[in-house]
Amino acid sequence: MSNFTLPFGLRLSSILQANTAPPYNITTGFDNNGDSTVNDRPAGTGRNTARGAGRWDLNTRLSWGFGFGKPPEAQGAGGPQVRIIRASDAGDLLGSIGSLPGARTSRFRTEFYVQATNVLNNVNPVGFSGVQTSPFFGRAIAAMPGRRIETGMRFSF
Repeated sequence: MSNFTLPFGLRLSSILQANTAPPYNITTGFDNNGDSTVNDRPAGTGRNTARGAGRWDLNTRLSWGFGFGKPPEAQGAGGPQVRIIRASDAGDLLGSIGSLPGARTSRFRTEFYVQATNVLNNVNPVGFSGVQTSPFFGRAIAAMPGRRIETGMRFSF
């Protein structure tokens, strides 16, 4: 995961997700042991012995936002407060929650964004068939969604 503040108040965030190949069972497709359940494994084959395919995708978001309006007045002492001490100057307190990065300095906030999931449109197969009698044995029967691009606006108050 990465977050960058770019010139002109733009923010860029990216997330790279990766998973190893998940296991799945190999079955014969017959009721070999006569228990009326067709989920028997071949002799010498253990549970979850086959592996599907690994999965990875890259998601990203570009946004620009601005705030306006006077923040609401504090109502009494409130709840717990957070104080941060800079490592460079242990004696310098930045103050309470109101001075934290990203804290609300305006009553209203508007944000415009464009975001994309699976930016590189990588094929991520899933749902591998482990039934030996199936024509799809050892193959994926589905895939995770391809690239998706969205735009939007968010207004918070």
